[in-house]
Amino acid sequence: MSLILKRTDAHAHPLDSKRREFVLASIGLIAAAGFSTSSGHARADTPVWPARRRNTAGTIDIRSVDQLTSTLKSAVGQIAIAGGAFSMGGQTFSDKGIRLGMRGMDSIIEFRENQRQIKVQSGATWRDIQSFIDPHGLAIRTMQSYSSFTVGGSIGVNCHGRYVGHGAIAESVEALTLCLANGELVECSRGRNSELFSAAIGGYGAVGVIVDATLRLDENVKMTRKYVKLPLDDYFEWFQSSVLSNKTSLMHNADLIPGEWRTARSTTWQTAPENSPLTTEARLQESRTNYFVDRLMVNAVAGKESLAPLRAKAQDSIQSQPEIVWRNFEASLDVQSLEPFSRHRTTFVLQEYFIPESRALQFARKLVALLERDSLGVANVSMRHAPADPTSLMSWTRGPVFSFVLYLRIPSNESERAKHIVWERELIDIALANEGTYYLPYLLHARADQFTRAYPQSDRLQRLRKEVGAERFTNRLWQKYLQ
Repeated sequence: MSLILKRTDAHAHPLDSKRREFVLASIGLIAAAGFSTSSGHARADTPVWPARRRNTAGTIDIRSVDQLTSTLKSAVGQIAIAGGAFSMGGQTFSDKGIRLGMRGMDSIIEFRENQRQIKVQSGATWRDIQSFIDPHGLAIRTMQSYSSFTVGGSIGVNCHGRYVGHGAIAESVEALTLCLANGELVECSRGRNSELFSAAIGGYGAVGVIVDATLRLDENVKMTRKYVKLPLDDYFEWFQSSVLSNKTSLMHNADLIPGEWRTARSTTWQTAPENSPLTTEARLQESRTNYFVDRLMVNAVAGKESLAPLRAKAQDSIQSQPEIVWRNFEASLDVQSLEPFSRHRTTFVLQEYFIPESRALQFARKLVALLERDSLGVANVSMRHAPADPTSLMSWTRGPVFSFVLYLRIPSNESERAKHIVWERELIDIALANEGTYYLPYLLHARADQFTRAYPQSDRLQRLRKEVGAERFTNRLWQKYLQ
């Protein structure tokens, strides 16, 4: 069956009371500290990432498969591909040629409830899908922590979230339809055109346009939150014994925050008994809101070490309270909640590093030493875990890893960003020295030699591009590292 998704507020509910309590408590502490949060006016069309700017090339909004194939057959020159256009390093932009905007292709093509599978066009967002599958008691198996991203874009970057036991989205993708540079449609899976399948997942549009995808789904269950605070040195062994080996664990992350970098604040969402009373009745997060309160907290607290003790006290107090919610509720957060009020002087970015389990503690100690020397506006470090990804050609993990996600405020002034580039390259070197990698969707600060060491399989990707005539598909990422 073919269904057109309708964006509605049918599942909109008031902000989760516990989350609001945490936000308001934090703002109260900020106010008590005498910190001013005024920083300008919000821009509704600008995401948390600074790269979503007007493309120098013309953008063509694609709304059907026929339009896509005809456009590729008639277009001349380079082609970039965009979904939600959230990548920080301009990975959806090209310095010349055209850009294909895929957001208009957001239909559900087929829903197999009993098999827990759904086939959707690549422009659909996770929130689009959640609104459709939630009444059926199902949830998305693997996605980012926020539901604002498109399916095609998420597959293109081989995203991951907080899910315990299955990390990269590659694990949950059953099949893809790929449109090649000549307009030909190719069905891809692990058993059919497997090399293209592998290259498309995490390939940042290097071999073709993802038209649609068949995804595995999970059951939507009630979850209960467990909050544990422990020394960083003890965290990695504790995770293996208390979280990974616990079959009720569904989502997990642990935070390091300014002023207490050597303390891990761990949040694990575990399956709750079916008859457990919910602390939040909403099935999905409220939609179509500007998240003013959330954004106020983020803009006020991020990178302010003087507020660290107050922030830590508020977080510990609220997060340790009992909480039982639907899985879909926790998975339907909107990235708009992180949107800064202004980028006139500063903006927010992410950095991420993947380190093998055996080297994670060593890397963590080096990272903390660097942060204690100069945190450069890091608001927090979120640690997660992911198993090996044998599917994606450009996989960021060849074995089980811990990921370290840095969320930081950086100056908008280009001249002041120079030391951030040096600082980030130092972290990449530390990751490489510990047999790790870094994540490609973010700012393109890595040197060419660092990229080659982290992703030696890029040579194979380049050869495949030539074989299928895909070299016209490009963006700023591949312009820098493959051409």
